[in-house]
Amino acid sequence: MDDLRKIDAAHYVAGHGRSQAPWPEVLDPQRRYFTVILEETRAAIRNRKTLQQATDEVGHSEAKNWAAFDTFHRRNVTTAYTELEWE
Repeated sequence: MDDLRKIDAAHYVAGHGRSQAPWPEVLDPQRRYFTVILEETRAAIRNRKTLQQATDEVGHSEAKNWAAFDTFHRRNVTTAYTELEWE
């Protein structure tokens, strides 16, 4: 996302619906979501939560911000957990 922010884009296509936000501010909600997932997943691992517990608990504060939350969120947490558990 840091590399994307550097692009001087005149036009962009939002991945999950229309946005009136200007470039690159349109990326801010996604960054916030990924930061929540990152921080809360690391905390879950530190606290010896299982993968199931993490998918049940991590990032649910973001549910109201994403129309497709129920479709993709558990997979996102699962991916984060399986990558971060080896840090």
